[in-house]
Amino acid sequence: GETGNSLLPDIVRFPERVPGLHAMALVAAGDMFSGAVGVDGQVWMWGNCRHGRLGYPPAMPQTRTAPDPRSLGLAAFGSSPVVLLNLRSNRAAAVTEMGELWAWGNNTCGKLGLDDDTLRVIPTLVTDGKMPAWGGSHVYMVCCGFQHQVVLTEDGAVWTCGEGTFGALGLSDLLDRWVPTRIMPAAFGGAKIVFVAGGG
Repeated sequence: GETGNSLLPDIVRFPERVPGLHAMALVAAGDMFSGAVGVDGQVWMWGNCRHGRLGYPPAMPQTRTAPDPRSLGLAAFGSSPVVLLNLRSNRAAAVTEMGELWAWGNNTCGKLGLDDDTLRVIPTLVTDGKMPAWGGSHVYMVCCGFQHQVVLTEDGAVWTCGEGTFGALGLSDLLDRWVPTRIMPAAFGGAKIVFVAGGG
């Protein structure tokens, strides 16, 4: 189902166009699921539905697999067009034109940044729990690591949440964080960060 074509076999040896998708601005791939963002900012998801990774609202048919792309609709993201989509194993995160961060799917270790470890089946707004959120800046980029998440805001600040094993969060300890926590600028020698990535 992750190929986005219910008529194709499970293994596609050559690229095939995904039916029904036109004017896409970006694409992303996770573990047995895929996503795309249209030029209008709508998010389309398909593939394996486990752990709520597709973000389908409860009103949509909930099946084990969804071989055909379905739009989540702009309302799923506060009616703001999505400009960035990142997928990882069994979860997803998106940044909107308004600089908001939304996340959904598996949430063990609090990696979605929602101050708990409860699975989310629909996109849920993420903040750092303070007002104003993100130190008064806006989210520019998000990257889903193995069991953690890295967020970059427009002011060049880096925030992390999730599992802290091996120091993956960059917060000078090995503790888990359930809400995005800023890595102090001194850790980067005062440099303004322009790109983030997370592995695992």
